[in-house]
Amino acid sequence: MLDTGSSDLYLMTAAQPDSCTDCVITGPLYNASASSTANVSTTPVSIRYLIGETSGVVVQDVVSFGSFSANQTLAATSISHNITTVGAQTGLLGLAWAQTAVTNSTPFVENLWRTGQLDEPLFALSFSSGQDSIATAPNVGSLTIGGTNSSQYTGDIQYFILPATGPSENAILDSGTNSISLPTEVARAFYANIEGSVYSEELQIWGYPCDTEIKVALTINGTSFAVDPSDFNFEGQSLGPLCAGGVQDAGNITEWVVGTPFMQSYYSVFRFDPPSIGLAPIVRAAAPTTNSTGGTGTATATGTAPTGTQTSKSAAKISSETGFLAVTVASLFALASFL
Repeated sequence: MLDTGSSDLYLMTAAQPDSCTDCVITGPLYNASASSTANVSTTPVSIRYLIGETSGVVVQDVVSFGSFSANQTLAATSISHNITTVGAQTGLLGLAWAQTAVTNSTPFVENLWRTGQLDEPLFALSFSSGQDSIATAPNVGSLTIGGTNSSQYTGDIQYFILPATGPSENAILDSGTNSISLPTEVARAFYANIEGSVYSEELQIWGYPCDTEIKVALTINGTSFAVDPSDFNFEGQSLGPLCAGGVQDAGNITEWVVGTPFMQSYYSVFRFDPPSIGLAPIVRAAAPTTNSTGGTGTATATGTAPTGTQTSKSAAKISSETGFLAVTVASLFALASFL
């Protein structure tokens, strides 16, 4: 899994019966003893997420991804509980900033930049979005390392230098979360604007009438970013006659976690220097591309992303210092409407 909400790379070395929620781990496991480049320490490490946790020891090893490789600190984890909902997933590549790394390491992609392997100090993510693209290419997305792919967005990329300032709520732009997760009182106030919406205590999910077109936007530093209504339905799930909403109640969280319902609408760029994020409207139903260049340059990896939820509890925020992206609360309420 590629996760902008956390900073560590972990690889499972063993699985427990409850490692995978309602599934069985089937993916390959990491074996440090089989690697001639691995340096296994005795330093324990435990990484907790909003959903699940994993623990083991810190390892140094050469990690390869596409045409790139780096000597990388990672967590080799032998104990995992409710860490995934996808049996094939036995690891996670954290893409957030180094300050939040539990292993006190430089995240892999930033490590590539620090070792001179990238043309630009950034990476970019795009997801399949809208009903048309979901129907033709379910769960397909791309990660571009060291550059951007102009075929996947329209207009110009608007960058926001971090940390952001001004009156706001704090948010994490998180590719590892399949909802826009809000504190309980904020989620309730949001759905109060949508006639017929209901909270399922059993499933702990908000639902709304499927024939209602939900219009939502987030305002970031004065700029409004609308979510395409086709991206609002939470992974196409339903609650009987209702559709599961893309905005969900995450309890007592102190930061908003802005996940894939928003990111499916925008090409998202994460830049290390200067620390910033960039957003541009995504090309709807764009055909995915794959390319990679050796040595210094860029690489785009495109493939099928597993469906599941995993959110960092140790908030891996998008900033070099305070880690926050400014999001105006009122804008989310004002632009929730029904037709």
